[in-house]
Amino acid sequence: MTESTKSYWFYKSKGICVNCCSEKAAKGRAKCLNCLDDDSVRKMLERSKWTPEKRETVNRSRSVRSKKQWQERKESGLCPRCGKRKPESGYVQCKYCRFKVTKQAEKLRRKRGALPKDLMGDGYHCVCCGGEVYKTKVCESCKKSLLKNLEKANETNRDSANNNSWHNTNKNFFGKKYFGCLKGE
Repeated sequence: MTESTKSYWFYKSKGICVNCCSEKAAKGRAKCLNCLDDDSVRKMLERSKWTPEKRETVNRSRSVRSKKQWQERKESGLCPRCGKRKPESGYVQCKYCRFKVTKQAEKLRRKRGALPKDLMGDGYHCVCCGGEVYKTKVCESCKKSLLKNLEKANETNRDSANNNSWHNTNKNFFGKKYFGCLKGE
């Protein structure tokens, strides 16, 4: 082991910055906040000097590496996102990563101005689209499409040999988009 490697592990074990060796390291990191900030600025300046060709090459290689890592983790039976835990049966990702993805998607929907799903159907917002309603569950435009879907479902039900196909009736009534939302997609 070289002298620099020994000093690195010594300072890291004591919780001291391995770069400046004078300040306390940031939580969960090997460097202090000042050194991390300096590294960030240095890397940003370095990336700003890249040509578009170099940027494209780096992005392509990162994409290939990321896809390869995803496949390797998935084949080994680990969560492909974090690589730490095994996913529950029927899912690709572990429950923690699924929770994070759900929260990120909700945050993005709110940023775009969409209504949170837990507020839909409260008597003031439409269950299907989130539009404003007063003391009803569905707005007029969604009501028209739901009634049209109901007519289509009734025709399908009459035409089919199996009149107890409630699953197909519900799919036709609610429509694929709304029916998928009920399952959490």
